[in-house]
Amino acid sequence: MEGEPARGPVALGFRVRTGRATAVVLGGEASSPLLLARRELTLHDPRVPGSGQPFHAGLEAPPGEAEAIIRRATDAARHVALPAVREFVESGRARSSRLRGAGIVGGSATDPAKIANAHMRAHALEGRLFPDLVAEGVRACGIDSRMFFEREIEEAATKALRIPAARLKRILAEMGREAGPPWRALEKAAALAAWILLARSSGTG
Repeated sequence: MEGEPARGPVALGFRVRTGRATAVVLGGEASSPLLLARRELTLHDPRVPGSGQPFHAGLEAPPGEAEAIIRRATDAARHVALPAVREFVESGRARSSRLRGAGIVGGSATDPAKIANAHMRAHALEGRLFPDLVAEGVRACGIDSRMFFEREIEEAATKALRIPAARLKRILAEMGREAGPPWRALEKAAALAAWILLARSSGTG
């Protein structure tokens, strides 16, 4: 049940999107993990215009000012994101001294440099920026991380956990029933990423 202390190792999972992340803590055995906590993290500063979408802010900038605006907005996001990640990591450490690592799920795997449309390229750049900020925050806490893209997380989990996709979905559904709402694709992806790290720590993956 969510909120219980861990009796073994724990792992963290983050499903990151533009300016926000859904974060979970999983613990217990990799064969039957428990959802111990979940939280929505803010990764931008609402007081700083553009920090939620720095590259879109650059698109709207007057000529010659885009680079400075993007840098200012990105710095503002970093100043919020890193402490938010650190606080969540410490909440995981408070549950168990055996914090095994963090799985971080981002959005599109498309290389922004290959996108001709400026608006779509800005989306892609932001889709890389915020997972990178989470990874930076995790590294600063001295724990390992692994990056995934949304479209690959389920396949990566079935391979790492050696669990058929249908059974994996049943376990996730049961985890959601026990935890209660919200239990969206965001929480499921974060849970899968954490589960992979939890299994790796026990030698399953």
